[in-house]
Amino acid sequence: MAQTTSFVEGSYDPFTVVPVKEKRGEELAANADLGLTLGVVANAQGSAYVEWNEAKLVAAVFGPRDRPGRAAPAAGGGAPGSVSISVRHAPFANGGRRTLFGSTSKPARLADDAAGTSAHVTERTQQAFLDEALTPFIDVSAFPKLAVDVAVTILESAAPGGVLLGDGELEGGVSAFADAPALVAACAAALVDAGIPMRDFPCCALVAGTDAELVPSPTPAALLKAQASAAVVYAPHLERVAHLHTLGRWRLDDAGSPLSLHAAIEASIGECARLEATLRALLE
Repeated sequence: MAQTTSFVEGSYDPFTVVPVKEKRGEELAANADLGLTLGVVANAQGSAYVEWNEAKLVAAVFGPRDRPGRAAPAAGGGAPGSVSISVRHAPFANGGRRTLFGSTSKPARLADDAAGTSAHVTERTQQAFLDEALTPFIDVSAFPKLAVDVAVTILESAAPGGVLLGDGELEGGVSAFADAPALVAACAAALVDAGIPMRDFPCCALVAGTDAELVPSPTPAALLKAQASAAVVYAPHLERVAHLHTLGRWRLDDAGSPLSLHAAIEASIGECARLEATLRALLE
C-alpha cells in the first residue's frame, strides 16, 4: 500500500548554490556511481543528464516564460508564478518490459504481483511524486505571473518491472519508486543550471527493508527482495524531511526492527546528506 506525506511549509530565503569548500572523501565515495552533466539540452534554460543506480534520465527546464494568451507581468510583481512538471519514458527505457502501447500483459503483471516481484508504476504517478516532492522547493514568488516547465525523459529505468503507459494506478511492488532519487537529483540540478531561485536544494534517498536488514540506496536486485521501501526527500539546510512516500509494510512500534520506519527515515537523511555533498561538488 502506498502512502504519501508532505511536510514543507512556510517561506524561506531563495537558495543559492555555494561551492563546496572541502570534499569529504567518504561522502563522495558513497555516491561514486552518480554521474551528472549540465547543459545537455540546447534550447532549454537549464538541463541535466543523470546516471545513477542503473537509471539514466534527462531533465530540462524552460522558463520562466509567459503562458500563451497571458498578459505580461506588471512591474512590481503580482500573482506568484507556476511550475509544471512532466515525465516521459523513452520506448526503450524499461529493458523490453514496456511495449509501444503498454507494458506486459495483465496476466503477467498479476503473476508478478502474486510473486512479490511487481514494480509497475505509471508515468503519471512519477509526475505526481515530483509535483508533491519538488514544487514546494521552488520560489515561485521570484517570477510572478510567469511559468517554469520541467520536462523529464527517462532513458533507462532502475525499476526492475518497468513503468506502465497511460493513467493507471500503482499496481504494487516496493521497487516502483527506484527512479525517485535520480528524478529529484536531475530536476534539482537542471533548476540550478537554469538559475531558478529555490528555498533549499532537495535531495532524495531510497531505503529498502526486509525482516533481516535495512538497505540504504538499494540496487534494483535488492529492491526485488525487499518487503518495504521509502523515498524520502530532504531539505539539508532547513534540516527537515520535505516529503515521504512509502510502499509496503513498515513498522511504527518497533524501533529495533529493520522494518522500522523511523530507522528508515534516519538512514535516508544520512544518505541525503552524502548525496548533497556529491551534487554540490559536481555542480562546482
